[in-house]
Amino acid sequence: MQKKKGRFFDIAGRFSVFCLILGLAVGSIRPIRVRADIYDVSDLIYADWEAIGELEISSARGWPQSICVTDKYIVCLINGAASEAVPDTLVAFDKEDYSYAFEVTEHDYEHGNGMTYNYRTNEIYIMPGPCLDRENAGNFYVVDGDTLRYKRTFKSPSGQNFGGIEYLEDTDQYVVSGGDGSKFRLLDSNFEILEEISPRVRPEGSTYQDFCVTGDYIISPCYDGSTKVDNYFVVYSLSQKQYLNTFYADLPGDDSKKEIESLCEIAPGKIMLGVGISEPRRIRLYAATLRAAYDIHTKVENGTISASENVVEGGTDYQVNFKPNEHHELTELLVDGEKVESEPDQTEYTFHALSGDHTVKAVFTEIPKFWITTGVLHGTIDKDAQVYRDENWRVSYQPEENYELAGITIDGTAIHTEGVESSYRFTNIQDAHHIQVKYTEIPSWVIATSVKGGTISECIRKAYRGSSHTVSYEPKKGYVLNSVKVDGKRVDMEKYKDSFTFSDISGAHRIEVVYRWRYLPVCVIGCAGAVLFLLFYIRVRLKRRRKRIKRQLERARWKRE
Repeated sequence: MQKKKGRFFDIAGRFSVFCLILGLAVGSIRPIRVRADIYDVSDLIYADWEAIGELEISSARGWPQSICVTDKYIVCLINGAASEAVPDTLVAFDKEDYSYAFEVTEHDYEHGNGMTYNYRTNEIYIMPGPCLDRENAGNFYVVDGDTLRYKRTFKSPSGQNFGGIEYLEDTDQYVVSGGDGSKFRLLDSNFEILEEISPRVRPEGSTYQDFCVTGDYIISPCYDGSTKVDNYFVVYSLSQKQYLNTFYADLPGDDSKKEIESLCEIAPGKIMLGVGISEPRRIRLYAATLRAAYDIHTKVENGTISASENVVEGGTDYQVNFKPNEHHELTELLVDGEKVESEPDQTEYTFHALSGDHTVKAVFTEIPKFWITTGVLHGTIDKDAQVYRDENWRVSYQPEENYELAGITIDGTAIHTEGVESSYRFTNIQDAHHIQVKYTEIPSWVIATSVKGGTISECIRKAYRGSSHTVSYEPKKGYVLNSVKVDGKRVDMEKYKDSFTFSDISGAHRIEVVYRWRYLPVCVIGCAGAVLFLLFYIRVRLKRRRKRIKRQLERARWKRE
């Protein structure tokens, strides 16, 4: 069947078909898939649609029905005839410059009202519209995504006929519309019906057409059959399962008929329309770039991270924040599966001028711990502990009674003890440490005690330096204090009549206390008086005796004379 060429389908375009087919024969690497959703579907109101090319349809009965985008091509299905079973034509346009690539006419797809591309299988699934042969109702036609050659046909498991289809890459599911266009339904990867999404609505007097899914939106064009030029975009929500809004599609050009038959997203935020034009009969491609919305999927291990976002405006900066669980640090930051440079204390990652879907995974692992071991001689100290790197840790210690600090070693090295007499603080720990504290007995001396005529505290065998000790004493019954000597010197008995306190001891001491019998002075005086009386009596007697002897001698001499 001879085809007429449009203005941009020339011999060079035909030659490119040969090159492409040759490339398929020797194998090729599929381009990287860059997807995006529409950031705000209301952007359709202000869409600046541009006609980027068209192709004349040779058959007077042919009409465009659906389009889809593969990894390489924009594929349009042109129905051979509405009321006759003739082969339909699949036309491939280059995805990069929209130039004509090649076409295949070999199979009747029963109107081919909708089609979609599954990149996992590299296959195009074509849905029939109103079937001339009722046996074809519920068919799925499968076409190779590279060659556009027919591969096989299979029946819908439910037996229902679906007039439109769209593949959901993220979930490996399909959205379909009923053969009568009344409802959207969700199918699994085996084409079994999972659930109903939403009934379809349309402006009065318009007809259902194909649809596409971008993000949470189902966008379906409707054609006004009365005006022949007016088209509308009817929008639904997948998540809300309901109709959202209707927007007028203002397409440039003064053609007598412009019918939007199908649409697809050919690049992030870039929507392409397949529009049927009459007089002459042809398919025209329109495109408009809307604000794209990208997905940011986030994961985290041992921490928290910003929630995944499905609607992030393209071209903007987007920051992902993350935070570790307690005592964890960032050890790996994966962006789109690739490890990127990061710091252990990093808490954010920013995408600049967002232009694609991304994944971010923050991996936090437990911060290493180090042992702080302790030892002490003649005292107590905090137990060994495991401490996280970069933290501070204080070890407290104290001596046994009557012991004092003699030295501290940290990791085997002696340190000055001033300021760390009772505790030591390890700061910004980066390794294991050991602290050893040594106490020695405080120097002591003897405080000797002695008493006469009473009782006194026992000798103090160990009076430690700097300590204070009080020595108490008391007399026996009938005795009174006579003297108190400290280190051989008398002290004021009135001040220290029953005790003496040694303060801030720094040497040996001795205290001697003497009590006397309370009546000793009276006895002494009495004895002294008796002695004096006796001496006086003896003297008197001796004097009398001497006088008597003298008289006797005088008498004797007198007698001799």
